[in-house]
Amino acid sequence: MAKQDFSRDYCFICVILAYGKDGVITCIPEGENDKTCLRVPSEATHLPIAELQNCLKGDKCQGLLAKPKIFMLQVSA
Repeated sequence: MAKQDFSRDYCFICVILAYGKDGVITCIPEGENDKTCLRVPSEATHLPIAELQNCLKGDKCQGLLAKPKIFMLQVSA
């Protein structure tokens, strides 16, 4: 995402509906069926929200420098 050209955009909006807790999103690999989604995820499938936010900071994503970044999260345990 940091390599995309955001120079013509006014802001960045991210909407995430996921499972997780304590500032961490639980990621399920794409293509997993419903039966495997019920398993307990491994540590490798956790994404801290701070890590997501950090990849959009000005030093890593020049196109979004000084532009609003809006995160809407609904995370269920």
